[in-house]
Amino acid sequence: MSSTAENTARGVVRTRTYRAVAVAYWTLFALVCVGGMIDPGPAAQPGFPPIGALLAAVSIVAAVRAARMGVAVADSHAVVRNLLSTRRIALADIDDVRVRNYDGLIVRNSPTSWLRTVALTTKAGTVVKAYGLVGFDPSVSRAAARLQELIGLPRGTRPPQHRV
Repeated sequence: MSSTAENTARGVVRTRTYRAVAVAYWTLFALVCVGGMIDPGPAAQPGFPPIGALLAAVSIVAAVRAARMGVAVADSHAVVRNLLSTRRIALADIDDVRVRNYDGLIVRNSPTSWLRTVALTTKAGTVVKAYGLVGFDPSVSRAAARLQELIGLPRGTRPPQHRV
């Protein structure tokens, strides 16, 4: 089988609200950096500070990454894209897809999080959290159900819930 046929996309699962907020945040941050660079400074210091250009560039990269967050499923693998990482998992290795409490940077290991995310568990027991699929329970449950369908896992009426 050729690599082109092997990489045929089945679909991409994303949560719109979280992605829109993340893209808007990083875009706004980039615009603030650019605004700070073009705002006239003191006459004794002509030009713009290079740190502003660096922060604007990093913000633009983060906005593009935020726009691509989600889980893309191809015929042979799933690609989990988060803001800071990308993981590729073979479909044959995925054992389970669950909705879990969100425990991101600000909310570490929260047992009562009102935000939820999707986690893929491999047959080896590795848990890969899709931090690009964050939201309230109904939208994340729909995303998990769609992901189960694309991967080909057996699906009940609602994806299994994990509560600590």
